[in-house]
Amino acid sequence: MSPAADAQTKQTEDVSASSTIEPAEQHAAIDLSLPNESTAVNPTPQRASFDETSIIPECSPPLSPQELRSLIRIVLHTEQCAALQHEIDCMHARVRAQSPPPSPEFHLREEVRAQIRSVVHDARLAPAAIKLYTAWLHYHAQGPAAMARLPAPFVSLTFSDAERIISVLNNAPRRAYAEYVLARVMALHQGQPEPPQPHSDLPSKVRRHIRELFSDARLVVLMQHGIWTREGLQVLKAEQAKGGAGESNAAKVQGQAS
Repeated sequence: MSPAADAQTKQTEDVSASSTIEPAEQHAAIDLSLPNESTAVNPTPQRASFDETSIIPECSPPLSPQELRSLIRIVLHTEQCAALQHEIDCMHARVRAQSPPPSPEFHLREEVRAQIRSVVHDARLAPAAIKLYTAWLHYHAQGPAAMARLPAPFVSLTFSDAERIISVLNNAPRRAYAEYVLARVMALHQGQPEPPQPHSDLPSKVRRHIRELFSDARLVVLMQHGIWTREGLQVLKAEQAKGGAGESNAAKVQGQAS
């Protein structure tokens, strides 16, 4: 390849990389603060200028059902989403010839980390992931009711899903450990040092269940707004009954994924 052609190729790659990652700078941090059990807080105001009729990213070639399902899984998994944000920050640093930020200690398998890195370095998938994340922030801002009627390609929470909050966090020691887990999730998303792990007499299986609970970003929204009681979940169930269309869309996505 001639020097001129090589220079042109490098310039094209640099432009492609910049166009892939720059939209990530517009991400707003997710507020994962946990209110008191007896206090429900108002949802964050909705973000403006979001087109709800065009959630699925347009790609060439179009995203396959498997690719879409994979990206949704990353966006709605609190730790995987934090890892996605970290990898985007690392790419920003490389483009600007800066040192990459220190990596948090993610509790993710290496194959999962590798998949997230491959998404960030893919000029087709990275913008798609960013668009889905932006869409998720839009519905996250609408609070618990929106979790019961998420449009496709997101999958709405069911009443049974939400009942996991009651079944897992059913006593004070469990809720105390849950506060640590949430603080850790917040630190990951904000690029802050992890909080020290408290002493806990809970069995390892129970601690794992609590961590799994906080890996679902949809359930975190419920807990943000104080839905810790069966009465709170009944309100969610009533909202879900109004969102039949959302459930229908979710079923279509699940059918595509099967």
